Amino acid sequence: MKSNSAAQMKTFRKRQPISAATQWSRYRTLFANCLLTRSRFTEIAERARKIGGRTLRSISDISQHQSLKDNNEEFVAPEDMLLELRSDGQLSESRNLI
Repeated sequence: MKSNSAAQMKTFRKRQPISAATQWSRYRTLFANCLLTRSRFTEIAERARKIGGRTLRSISDISQHQSLKDNNEEFVAPEDMLLELRSDGQLSESRNLI
């Protein structure tokens, strides 16, 4: 059996310094991905507006349209979670939200 320190030494890697060009390239890729994601969300919102649907405009707009009650308890037992999910599903089904 191998010792714990041997396993730790085996997985330890020395960090290589990152050049400014590499870091800039990573940031540029991340920014490009963010722009693509934003444009996709914009396309979806425009489609919803074209067919007369509503779009969410802010966090407060989300809270105003919220139909299910939040549970901000620090701990919820698994059985209670399932009961809440079931009741939320029944409520959504009765309101035709699904």
